[in-house]
Amino acid sequence: MTFNSPSESRFAAASRFMTAQTWWIASELVRRHPHLLMTRVTAEDDGPVVLLHDEQDGMRIQFDLERGIRFVVLGEAVNIAWRRIVNSDSSHEIVKMIEFATGLQAPRVTPNTTPRALVYRLISSFLTSVVNDPNEWNVVPATMSTDGTDDQSAGQFLLLFPSTQAAVAAYTAQTHTQLPNGGTRLFHQPFWALTRDLEAVAILDIAGVIHTREGAVRLMPIFKEAGGQMSATTACVLGKFQP
Repeated sequence: MTFNSPSESRFAAASRFMTAQTWWIASELVRRHPHLLMTRVTAEDDGPVVLLHDEQDGMRIQFDLERGIRFVVLGEAVNIAWRRIVNSDSSHEIVKMIEFATGLQAPRVTPNTTPRALVYRLISSFLTSVVNDPNEWNVVPATMSTDGTDDQSAGQFLLLFPSTQAAVAAYTAQTHTQLPNGGTRLFHQPFWALTRDLEAVAILDIAGVIHTREGAVRLMPIFKEAGGQMSATTACVLGKFQP
């Protein structure tokens, strides 16, 4: 199944535009459906891919910079191409299209923003604000080792921000929590690194905390003080990086 005409599938734009739009659509879906999570992986054929999914990974919506938004409904692949996305009258139109197609449905009452949704929305707001900045901005997982091995790729971003260490210790303990049936909890990497020209300038924890060189700051009090305005919240915590 596709929502596109043949010509809509052939579309190219700078990745910064599609990355910002990916985060806006995905974070808005998390705001409306707080049980959802975001993960970034590198697919062999598609390059960097952002996945929107639930904790059991039973629902999976894939955003990639070439093909657009993809998911499966009743065994049938659905694709919304980038041309369809950028030519829509409103990004909310795409959000509602995804809700209808996947069965999420529009919430009758939009839930209050959770700490996790706030982090995703902050990332989205910031990426939109720097879309024309000459520096290359990105958001990538700041992975932590969960099995006790000396993984050289894990924790490198986190080591640059000492205030993350207490959170890392708490999450590490959580990964070893046993469930009543003898299983272990499914662990979702909680940290994202905001990078400028590949250098990390901040770490965002989905518990609702931002870590900078100055230390850790909880985002929800700032968001409430800003009257629930994302632009003001973003300017407060990341304004020095904005153009």
